[in-house]
Amino acid sequence: MIRRNWMVLIVVIIAAMALAACGGQAQPTPVPTTAPVTVPTDTPVPPIPNPTATPEPAKPAGQLTIWADDTRAPVLRDLAQSFQDEYGLELIVQEVGFGDIRDQVKLAAPAGEGPDIFVGAHDWLGELVASGIVEPLELSNPGDFLPAAVQAFSYEGQLYGMPYATENVALFYNPDLVPEPPTTWDEVIAVASQLEADGKVQQGWVMQAGDPYHFFPIQTAFGGYVFGVDADNNYNPNDVGLDNAGSLAAAEFLDQAVKDGHLVAGVDWDTMHVLFESGDAAMMLSGPWSLPRIRESGISYAIATIPGQTQEAQPFLGVQGFMVSAFSENKLLAEAFLNEFVATPKVMQAIFDADPRPSAFVSVRDAIDDPDLAAFAAAGANGLPMPAIPEMSAVWGAWGDAITLIFNQAEAPDTAFKNAATQVREAIGAPEPTPTPEPVAEEPATLTRADADLVIWADNIRAPVMKDVAANFQNEYGVTVAVQEVGFGDIRDQVKLAAPAGEGPDIFVGAHDWLGELVASGIVEPLELSSPDDFLPAAVQAFSYEGQLYGMPYATENVAFFYNPDLVPTPPTTWDEVISVASQLEADGKVKQGWVMQAGDPYHFFPIQTAFGGYVFGVDANNNYNPDDVGLDSPGSLAAAEFLDQAVKDGHLVADVDWETMHVLFESGDAAMMISGPWSLPRIRESGISYAIAPIPGQTQEAQPFLGVQGFMVSAFSENKLLAEAFLNEFVATPEVMQAIFDADPRPSAFVSVRDAIDDPDLAAFAAAGANGLPMPAIPEMSAVWGAWGDAITLIFNQAEAPDTAFKNAAEQIRAAIAGG
Repeated sequence: MIRRNWMVLIVVIIAAMALAACGGQAQPTPVPTTAPVTVPTDTPVPPIPNPTATPEPAKPAGQLTIWADDTRAPVLRDLAQSFQDEYGLELIVQEVGFGDIRDQVKLAAPAGEGPDIFVGAHDWLGELVASGIVEPLELSNPGDFLPAAVQAFSYEGQLYGMPYATENVALFYNPDLVPEPPTTWDEVIAVASQLEADGKVQQGWVMQAGDPYHFFPIQTAFGGYVFGVDADNNYNPNDVGLDNAGSLAAAEFLDQAVKDGHLVAGVDWDTMHVLFESGDAAMMLSGPWSLPRIRESGISYAIATIPGQTQEAQPFLGVQGFMVSAFSENKLLAEAFLNEFVATPKVMQAIFDADPRPSAFVSVRDAIDDPDLAAFAAAGANGLPMPAIPEMSAVWGAWGDAITLIFNQAEAPDTAFKNAATQVREAIGAPEPTPTPEPVAEEPATLTRADADLVIWADNIRAPVMKDVAANFQNEYGVTVAVQEVGFGDIRDQVKLAAPAGEGPDIFVGAHDWLGELVASGIVEPLELSSPDDFLPAAVQAFSYEGQLYGMPYATENVAFFYNPDLVPTPPTTWDEVISVASQLEADGKVKQGWVMQAGDPYHFFPIQTAFGGYVFGVDANNNYNPDDVGLDSPGSLAAAEFLDQAVKDGHLVADVDWETMHVLFESGDAAMMISGPWSLPRIRESGISYAIAPIPGQTQEAQPFLGVQGFMVSAFSENKLLAEAFLNEFVATPEVMQAIFDADPRPSAFVSVRDAIDDPDLAAFAAAGANGLPMPAIPEMSAVWGAWGDAITLIFNQAEAPDTAFKNAAEQIRAAIAGG
């Protein structure tokens, strides 16, 4: 009752403020957020029979805006009406891709355009707190939540989020081969040895090479850790544990497993899955994200808690939750809403049902009836929150390198982990432990920022190539170059933290669509290409921002048109032909769907939109995207929307098709055509289905898919910018190096001579399909597009709104968001 009264008090205050603002004078009618219903002027309005006029519904006393992804948004929208009915407050739920929320809220919130509440992951906290984006909050009943989940959303002793779900890895095992799951890593080795000796499997236990995240619970099982904790249970960056006794014991265990042949180098996530799903491996560590494909494979499996050794294993715990913006004008109202309306068994159960992963709400977590999810919950019961402190950014690369060196038998396990710990301490300024480990004379020290002329950050695919280039550069010119391996997905966040502190790289790899944020943050330096004609023009344009070049591109990616040549001998060249072919195949009963597409997905719909002459943003005279020219309601975009609507009406497309469903339909032969990217190739090839790849069909003009481009950028904080630019132009922008980059990760090269020489027919087809691609807009205003655009497409798929209305409303929403409305 006290909490309810608090909510009422807030509402009364807001209402009083609204009345005071009125001052008894007439106010202009607010512009509605959705298009008003237009009553034709010639339609008579019937009189109201009751002489007493029906009162207008009360206007909301205030409002809250929430940003949530497509999974959580429908659950929150269900609360909107009851929230308004009970408290007179409007709840606006805007759908934003989970992967986009962090970047978008950082741009929008300081400008007063962001949400009051947003969903996110706990490991965003280090950055969001440092940027002043997120507001502390209090839970009315913290005992309702898993303690580790609450701890995950705590930073420097302060709570910043209400958790709703957790995720962690567990032990997958094949009960046909392993009737009882092992409880220690010694037992794992014993079981693996026997299965391998009996010829029942290729590997008793399989693990991704060089992967710290999945190695961490093994490390903790031996008593190892990454960062220690202080008296308040906060991670202590001065206590680096990669070379403590337990971590070194885990490294020795890993080394022996490789020496004995139980683990092998070169195993990535997909290879690990293939081995397990084919029965060629009996055990592996993975998370709930692996369940769909393992279930689909039909292999016998079960899930258990990760084996311990000298102590229980503790996997990293990832936690998702709700956070309140520090820029919200309704912080108390937002906190009250979370405590009163979200932190209830009913809503937390609905969130779980929408996206089944172990709930952070104890009563919902305890009631999980899916045995797989219950097993993950049990495996994560003693999990450790992934460190959200900024210093964690210095850990991944060195830690992953140490594990890779052991897998490759390139360095003794104790040396690898001690060197990694030293690198981490140097990067974050942490003290060496006492006593200081003896230096290893025969092993050259890894170059650091302090003793290198150039430091390059690259992911595990590009780093080996760059190390070879660096060695040549150093031999020829005596310039010292250090190449440090950092996960591609971590580079952007880490460089933003490290560069201003003088700890970042001179050169780093990244994606062109990071530019809006990096340029605005002053992180990236303009550069010039000595021979710009050596590169695909669209790739160069992608790395240009407001007329200035900021990167040297090395690879592109885009979607193309997959088709089954057993069903479609010749690929269609227009969307009218696609419909004609689909209609015939469906009428003949050869397929369930002639053409299959993910529902509500703007990225894959974009090339169809361009085929009809549509666009998202126009361009100015300098070929820069113009945010004042929103094209979702251009004639071409509306024509594409009409085309989509008719395809749904005619049954060629159906709602509720996601990426996985699309693949299953195509790979089983139940669909003949689809749009996807090179990331789909491994599983399509593995399925054995007949396939070919062609450019995306046009209509009134050629289709133009979004082009994603990767390249090298120079830090604005580098003290050797000219040297970095010279290194890129003289040593990287060569056919030999660009070919080596392509060979390491085959995707269409941005270097023209390498691109033209591609001999893999699939990759050559993707290159052809992307030859006229449009760079994904890197301007900040793009953050306002995805949600409204995706909603419009979803409405058409669900036949909930006329196509022109859906796209016109989306365009207006985008214009209002960009203009600050």
